[in-house]
Amino acid sequence: MSSLVSRNHISGESIDDDDGLITKRFSNNKKLYDYQYLALRNAYNVLKIYYEDWQSFNADGLKERFYEKVYKGEVSRKFDMRVKSKKIRSYLPDDVDFPYLVNRASFWMATGSGKTLVIVKLIELLKQLMDNGEIPERDILFLTARDDLVEQFKRHVEEYNSSNSLKIELFPLNEFERVKAHKEFEFPNRVKVFYYRSDLISDEGGEKRIDFETVYNNGEWYLILDEAHKGDKAESKRQAIFTILTQNGFMFNFSATFTEEIDFWTCAYEYNLKSFVDEGYGKQIYVSSLGVRGFSEKGDFSDEEKTRTVLRSILLHTALCKLKSKLPKDFYPRPLLLVLGHSVNTEDADIKLFFREVSKIAKGDIGAELFEKAKKELYEELQSAECVFTRKALENHLTEEIDLLTYEDVLREFFYASSPSTIEVKISEGNTQELAFALKSASRPFGLIKIGDISKWLRDELVGYEVVERFSQGSYFMNINENEINLLMGSRAFYEGWDSPRPNVLLYINIGSKDAKKFVLQSLGRGVRVNPIGNRRQRLECLEEKALLNDEDIHRAKALEILYVFGTKKEVLEKTLEVIDQEKAEDMELLNEDLVQINPDLQDKLLLVPEYVEDEGVKLYSIRKKLKLSKEDYRMLKEYINCIPEVVFLVRHSVEPSIYRFFKSSLENGEIFHESEDVLPYGDVFKVVNKAIALVRSNYIEFKGMRSVEKDDIVHFTKIKVSREYVKNFREIIREMIESDSYECDYEPLKISLVAFEKHYYIPILLSDSERIDYITHIIRIESEKKFVDKLLKIVGRVDRKYANDFDWWYFSKIYEGLDKIYIPYYDGGLKKFYPDFIFWFKKKDEEEYAIIFVDPKGTEYRQAYVKIDGYVEIFTDNGEPKVFSYKDAKVVVGLLFITNNEEGIPNAYKTYWTSSVEKLFEKAKDLLNGI
Repeated sequence: MSSLVSRNHISGESIDDDDGLITKRFSNNKKLYDYQYLALRNAYNVLKIYYEDWQSFNADGLKERFYEKVYKGEVSRKFDMRVKSKKIRSYLPDDVDFPYLVNRASFWMATGSGKTLVIVKLIELLKQLMDNGEIPERDILFLTARDDLVEQFKRHVEEYNSSNSLKIELFPLNEFERVKAHKEFEFPNRVKVFYYRSDLISDEGGEKRIDFETVYNNGEWYLILDEAHKGDKAESKRQAIFTILTQNGFMFNFSATFTEEIDFWTCAYEYNLKSFVDEGYGKQIYVSSLGVRGFSEKGDFSDEEKTRTVLRSILLHTALCKLKSKLPKDFYPRPLLLVLGHSVNTEDADIKLFFREVSKIAKGDIGAELFEKAKKELYEELQSAECVFTRKALENHLTEEIDLLTYEDVLREFFYASSPSTIEVKISEGNTQELAFALKSASRPFGLIKIGDISKWLRDELVGYEVVERFSQGSYFMNINENEINLLMGSRAFYEGWDSPRPNVLLYINIGSKDAKKFVLQSLGRGVRVNPIGNRRQRLECLEEKALLNDEDIHRAKALEILYVFGTKKEVLEKTLEVIDQEKAEDMELLNEDLVQINPDLQDKLLLVPEYVEDEGVKLYSIRKKLKLSKEDYRMLKEYINCIPEVVFLVRHSVEPSIYRFFKSSLENGEIFHESEDVLPYGDVFKVVNKAIALVRSNYIEFKGMRSVEKDDIVHFTKIKVSREYVKNFREIIREMIESDSYECDYEPLKISLVAFEKHYYIPILLSDSERIDYITHIIRIESEKKFVDKLLKIVGRVDRKYANDFDWWYFSKIYEGLDKIYIPYYDGGLKKFYPDFIFWFKKKDEEEYAIIFVDPKGTEYRQAYVKIDGYVEIFTDNGEPKVFSYKDAKVVVGLLFITNNEEGIPNAYKTYWTSSVEKLFEKAKDLLNGI
């Protein structure tokens, strides 16, 4: 669908800021971001065109001229505004066609993008344009959907007034006649603005309800709507009334969730959720495929499933808090777990069910096995996950932190306690909307519920809980940015009107599909706000302050710049994902059309990959994995287990006696612990014990053998999507390249290199010049990967000549984690999967002998890289030599190589797996084949 913003003579016109007409300054402490400033510029451009000759035209003449200039030939249709009310119909023509409605502009701005600031500055702009004679004198009316949004608007006006010479005077709309009757009391440099709740404007009056006729004002309002559509049965009536109130004026409609066609046609500025996130002003969004199980209204789920569901969210929050604690103090607010339920006060309300599980976890009424199962589910869920818009993978620092979590961590980080305990309730006299929760063994509250009325909770849900009066502060919720509450629970009505950068984990419980579109987009605004340091409301990657952090801290920070979203049921979760991703999906098309396809030269080539079987039945005493430890860690662990009493070990680590005895005997016989000189120390005995516990409880993947590559093993190239703005030309570029047999082509608008690399599994290869490119997906964009391919391209001719007598052929392919199915299993406190960036295949000259080499062009990742190498060694080598596998008549060996710029500090046992030379890859392939 087209929109006003797409027409060059509207959005393309620019104005200078030299005359001070539009400034970024909002108050002494706040100024507009570029995107907010651009929204105002577009508002000015629309008004300038609409009111270009307003002294020469009546209202209808203005509309007709604007339609002819902007919309003619694009929109010519009638809109159904027929309502039952005779009073409303009497103000409208029989047929409402589009030219009658053109005196409006909508602003599609994401929740969290600061619409209210733009609205206040729009009022300033309207006042200046009226004073300059550029637009006619009209009264200004602001309407929004709820009381809390009215209060938010008032707070922003108060902040503006405190720092600017122009003062905005606010009056409730029900005082319209009184205020208009006292014009003699008007003062210069003042602008009157009326305000009211949009749902209280109707065709009949009442105690609070206003009959629109009493404020008709000859239809000469400048009307500003903020989320003023509720989507109920009265919606069409209100929309008709808004049209009547602006018959001879102008309407500005601000929303994050437009649903009416007219708003899309008249969209003057588009800065939706995707734009907000892509440009770094909000957290990236991850939507889980792991549902909030156990809380389905119709599902028959066990208590254990409910407990695991709640525990996963608490574990994720705990891991994020631990990452936060490792950063410098001033960076990032404390993470917050936000839970929004469909119901809060019924007998088995969603929030009550959630709270009961929190209470169970706080008291320690969960077994060690359930704790580890929940941790494993969360770990596996996040290991190969990626964010919605950017498609970037989650940081492995987060999964590593999750892998090491203990129940003691949960007590300390989430509950602020050192031991399990019952929950006590804290209330404050006069505060009827908040209940705070703390463990009796803790010094401060960990959780808060904010609902309409707490009396039912106190009467029904909290019987038997100790109630302590009062809070240490009047309202935890009003100070949510300053306090360290970890859990905030509320109902589905609790999704607008407050602003915090703290939420990192967001749970929707029983939010049905019919509610999803508007509710999800609005409530996401509670989580997408980001504030790394000071009042800098952009992700760290956009700020100069990132130079204050080292590389390790920057990676930790990335995990804190993501909103992790979980929903109740699979279909609701899919709806949530559809809602969030729809804006991108509408703007993206699959490249496909056979433009990127499997290399035809591979039709008769035998390409092999490893095949595995995952065994969930591995028992403790048939352990088939080892935990490699440094001498320092091994000695420390041995002393710890031999010195600590068994009962203390069992309680401290929440394990069964059999595990303690197994660990103790294993330190003597080497059944699980393996001492090595070539691994870096953990330096923390608790980390070693936790990894060992996870190891014996983890599944086991067994190597089954080799098989030929199947169609669904490498699929990421079939899922490449390109922005519709570029897709047509991009397809033409690829077609031309294929037809002309061109080797390489740079497509400048996309800054993408298309490389017809005849050695690759699919052709052409697409390489981005920037990691942050967002209008094409599933291509090679990581700098280390791109450099590797560039170096490979430069030496391919020399390689083919040098190894002509060694290889019949060689090919390679990119592997995309999360989409492709080729990996190496390894164990690092549990089963993990290593997806190398590339796989290479080599066939020996004149022999049925093959080599597979996995290649990962990255920096030395220290322990994380070494445990991956250990996984490779366990499966594909024997006593330091490559194993030879059989596939039909072929013999196969497998190698692994990390490409790095720095080979210093690598332990001796691992040096053979690292190189800074791409050509070393081919030498390694030759050696592997000769060793068969």
